[in-house]
Amino acid sequence: MLLVGDVGGTKTHLRLHEGARVLFDAVIASDTHASLEELIQAFLHAAHAGGRPRAAMLGVAGPVDRGRCVTTNLPWVLDARALEVTLGIRRVGLANDFAMAALGVPHVPSELLVTLKPGEARPREPIGVLGAGTGLGEALLLPRARRHEVRASEGSHADFGPRDEEDDALVPFLRARYGRVSWERVVSGLGLCDVHDFFRARRGLAPHRAEHAKEVTALADQGDPAAVSAVRLFVRAYGAEAGNLALRGLTYGGVYLAGGIAAKMLPWLQDGAFVRAFSEKGRLSHVLTDIPVHVVVAKDVALRGALVAAERLVSDFPPDP
Repeated sequence: MLLVGDVGGTKTHLRLHEGARVLFDAVIASDTHASLEELIQAFLHAAHAGGRPRAAMLGVAGPVDRGRCVTTNLPWVLDARALEVTLGIRRVGLANDFAMAALGVPHVPSELLVTLKPGEARPREPIGVLGAGTGLGEALLLPRARRHEVRASEGSHADFGPRDEEDDALVPFLRARYGRVSWERVVSGLGLCDVHDFFRARRGLAPHRAEHAKEVTALADQGDPAAVSAVRLFVRAYGAEAGNLALRGLTYGGVYLAGGIAAKMLPWLQDGAFVRAFSEKGRLSHVLTDIPVHVVVAKDVALRGALVAAERLVSDFPPDP
């Protein structure tokens, strides 16, 4: 039995597997528990598993270094060895959540992909994965002889690059709030709420701080001018950073959007602005010509990747005496 998880700033998705068969599955609000250990214990109790998993692989929203992670959008410090002891699991692996999403991309069926930009994916070339949720995750998937290897990235925390006059005006607005402006401050659920605030302020409207990105997109779908402007800027910035990832990794194998927001705002992503921002890279625009871009509408892509990683953990176990 294997435990896999996608630990996000808003929710944690856990699943128990016996081989490919799912034994138990639950999505839990992350802030309902004081620690990840407590959350997993509650999940295992609810699962009535009748034993402990042999191994666990958890994708977490934050950088992982030597089995340890200080989560970006949660007040948790995670340590793989401490989790093994507390949970009674032989081996616990921690990895960046978007590293797990990248590892899961090759295991998503084509019917759960929506193409934004057609192209010709080259086999045995790097794949880029990024996605806006509570934050913005990025990773690269690298082909090897018999399997894919994943390289996590914190590229979303690189300095935001304004592309037009609206972006130029947005930067000092965000700088006044946060000091430094990264891509995640714009291309994320929290970022979309801030961008909405920016456009309300430009129109002389009273602050109306949205709690979630879905509130802004709902207003935009209703035609609210400030929300429409916010979503349009968000889409352009999302496309621009997707193109940046493609350039950084030369992702001739394709680019995949795997965050929760993309699947929920497909009509906005499909109107052409995303692809134009992705493709407009000046002297290097030709590099991106044939790179396809897809939206992953499967909600469990990170769990698919975590299962692959958990199976690798078990395969590395020494044989029983």
